[in-house]
Amino acid sequence: MRRLFLAVLALGLTIAGAGSAPRSVASQAAPPTRFYGTLTIDGQPAAAGTAVRAFIGTTDCTSPTSLSVPAGNYTVDVAGGGQIPGCGSDGATVTFRVGTRQASETGTFSTGTFVNLPLTISGAGGQPAPTPPAGQRFSISKLDFNSPCIPTNGATRCDDTRLKLWNGDAATWTAREQQAGRPAPTPDQVFVLTYEFRLLAADPAAIRSLAQGLGWPKVYITAIRYRGTAAGEADEYIEIHNVGGASQDMSGWRALAVDSNTSFFFTEGTVLSSGAVCRFYTGGPRDDSCPGSVNIATSGVWNDNAGHAQLWYDPLALLADETRYNADSNNQPPPLNLQGVTG
Repeated sequence: MRRLFLAVLALGLTIAGAGSAPRSVASQAAPPTRFYGTLTIDGQPAAAGTAVRAFIGTTDCTSPTSLSVPAGNYTVDVAGGGQIPGCGSDGATVTFRVGTRQASETGTFSTGTFVNLPLTISGAGGQPAPTPPAGQRFSISKLDFNSPCIPTNGATRCDDTRLKLWNGDAATWTAREQQAGRPAPTPDQVFVLTYEFRLLAADPAAIRSLAQGLGWPKVYITAIRYRGTAAGEADEYIEIHNVGGASQDMSGWRALAVDSNTSFFFTEGTVLSSGAVCRFYTGGPRDDSCPGSVNIATSGVWNDNAGHAQLWYDPLALLADETRYNADSNNQPPPLNLQGVTG
């Protein structure tokens, strides 16, 4: 728990240091509901590691602390409304999906409880999103909040051990703890260790849930459209999103297209409320534009092939966020960078 406290403290210094004081830790979110049990797909036990996601209404409420389990089983933690807006309140109906296929059973959210609920999936269900054909070029890249494993610095993918730790594999965590001279962790301790591991890797889903639970702001670059179709590339943009649980004063903040050295400045006094999203367009302002720079360039802001963006808080020379993108479907940068999307 000491290490988790240090991770929380470090995050607080990062996200609250730009002119916003964090609220009391006493306001942190209530614990999720954990559903677990057997998982059967088309009459057969599900493969080991099959991902189950939980929804309340149309909101994906899957907590990033879910554990991996053996074949034929699943475990999923469902976030409360204090972690993800629109998610769990006691009595809310929870539905479950594997890919786009929905389970026949539903659950009921109950704060902090463990619920044994066998799940079965059969029938055609929805169709998974098509895999981009080889060589396809994206026009938009977005930040992935589905908790893909973030590799270590310099690596392009997670090795097998890191992937197991990332997914809360109890045996791997036990081996790691015992190697460090500590006792085998309990399931709840594995839960905490996994969450801490993801926080220290800067997993945006874990940080979002923590920031919302503690009532702190957290601002990310969440999308870039870099291959526009409008005249003068006027439909290209960078998207800024406050995913945290409190408003952020954006005075002194700017987004930077590194390759063209083009800055987009927020107007003094601009406030992004919790959950607010805005965009800086290459051309003139639109309904969803961020208050600030307009008509800053007619074209050439975003590289059509690959690029680099930053978010700065200038009064402290604080680099608040940094990300990359690549239009090539076969050459995507590793998470935590933006990932190409179709549509």
